[in-house]
Amino acid sequence: MAVYENKIETNNSSWVYKSKNFELEATVDYRNKRIWVIRCQYQDIMKMQDYLHSYAVESGLEKIILPVIEQKEENYGLFKPEGRIKGYFNGKDTVFLAGYTRPRRGFSPNLTVERKLLDDVMKKEYKKIHHPKGYEFRNATRDDTKEMTEVFSEVFETYPSPVFKPEYLIKRMEDGDIFWLAIIHGKIVAISSAEIDYRNSRAEMTDFATLPDYRGQELASVLMDKMGKECRGLGINCLFSLARASSFGMNSVFYRHGFVFGGTLTNNCDICGGYENMNIWYLYDIAPTNDLF
Repeated sequence: MAVYENKIETNNSSWVYKSKNFELEATVDYRNKRIWVIRCQYQDIMKMQDYLHSYAVESGLEKIILPVIEQKEENYGLFKPEGRIKGYFNGKDTVFLAGYTRPRRGFSPNLTVERKLLDDVMKKEYKKIHHPKGYEFRNATRDDTKEMTEVFSEVFETYPSPVFKPEYLIKRMEDGDIFWLAIIHGKIVAISSAEIDYRNSRAEMTDFATLPDYRGQELASVLMDKMGKECRGLGINCLFSLARASSFGMNSVFYRHGFVFGGTLTNNCDICGGYENMNIWYLYDIAPTNDLF
């Protein structure tokens, strides 16, 4: 029997299901027409995948994302691997399987061009990151959330989560997520966040947004460095991110910080007006490093 719990202001619901062959916890994400499995245990992966597929069809959902612990002999059923993250499940390496109820959701004509962009990211010679002058970098508080939503609204036409609502940002802060800001002349011009899962010792580096007039100054790189150090201090040993495969800038941020490319999730989420492919980047077993600037 499935048990549901509504999530405030996200258009999502959490979902727990148990049977003799498997059990799982998942997020039903109506905004992005997908199921994202948070955790699972199974004796028969095929039965679990059949159940997920049937539920997705009945609910009008198009994609299922199923992270499972990596096996020596890959037997992942009918879903196909789209990426990997080392240490994702509390130190255990994880494969991200994808299933589709509609073939068109699993196809993207942009993958070839975006792979070329990724090659260019990895070939480029980068200079040392420098701290831009005149900026203040600090953690966000609930008093900042209204202005933060204005930044997100200017940068993104659409976004996978409701970052345009102050109450959503406040709830995440209360749940333990951290936000960093770049400020100049008292104005917030760039934002990032770390969505932390303490149980699995991992954090997603996400919500990077820089106002157009302030791009090209490495603000995202500085924010990434600030967040990484704070996460290390909290004992988090797996950092990961899903970067828009079409964005040279964001992919280069993670590459420059030593993150490893882990694959591409096809048509993963609705961002900037349509479904986009998202590149997986991860950094595991973080050790103290020298300052980047």
